[in-house]
Amino acid sequence: MEVQGDEASIDQMLQLLQNDRYIDIVDMDMKQLVVQEDERSFHIRY
Repeated sequence: MEVQGDEASIDQMLQLLQNDRYIDIVDMDMKQLVVQEDERSFHIRY
């Protein structure tokens, strides 16, 4: 999963995911990316 937003919003999302009984986050890579202000949609790639 790739997310973008301010640090507080991302931290809140991660906390919600970690508290879910059906989700187990076992590894995470983090890197700073340039925020794409006009991005309004997403797609799933397999």
